[in-house]
Amino acid sequence: LFRNAKDIGIRNSLAVLSQYLIITFGSIITLRTVGIDMTGISVIIGGLAVGLGFGLRDFANNIIGGLMLLIERSVKEGDIVSIGNYEGEVTHIGIRAIQLRSWDRMEVMVPNSEIFMRPFMNWTHQDNIVRTVIPMKIHPVDDPMFVQNMITTILHNTPEILDDPQPEVLFVNADALIEFQIRYFINLTDHRRPAVRSKVILTVIEALKKEGIRPPNPQQDSYVWEVHTSHPSKELDPPEKEKASNKL
Repeated sequence: LFRNAKDIGIRNSLAVLSQYLIITFGSIITLRTVGIDMTGISVIIGGLAVGLGFGLRDFANNIIGGLMLLIERSVKEGDIVSIGNYEGEVTHIGIRAIQLRSWDRMEVMVPNSEIFMRPFMNWTHQDNIVRTVIPMKIHPVDDPMFVQNMITTILHNTPEILDDPQPEVLFVNADALIEFQIRYFINLTDHRRPAVRSKVILTVIEALKKEGIRPPNPQQDSYVWEVHTSHPSKELDPPEKEKASNKL
């Protein structure tokens, strides 16, 4: 019925809400047609409402959260989201839970209350363009302008990286080491962030090696202790001097 709707979120919301409305009104009409007294049913519904308020509070929160998500359309099918420890593509939005397909091809059911009551990240809510930032450090003896221009050329020659917005290689810090930030944008519909990030890092490392630029070594601390004898003025015999030198 709603297949011609251009907005996927509106289509899914209308479909789910229509499904539950038809089930609800259909059940009421069926009960009246059969001749069941609706007064007793209303008493049962009232008791269930009290039970939802006390014992089934989490279930009620999931239902209310699902209705609000369907109305607000903050998440729609096909979105890439991060919810708690899970990240993947939304495959279905139900009245109780959202079905999420992780990058391991596992179907994860996330209760609606987890999304409605807590912060979550929707990578594709407005569009599919996202940014990646990669920190990088080099030795202060290397030419930072040369390294910056070389990495910028690599970013422009990588087909997965978008030209608009343009990629950047920013100078961040020059304390003990020269630090850069590599920033670029990709389209999540066509590419995956980890794969593009890995490709960029490996390409930059290979280019640095060809130019003789090595990555900085981790910092190492050296400690020196002074050892004093208990009697510095006392002259030691040759064997004792040898033992003392071995101890030092």
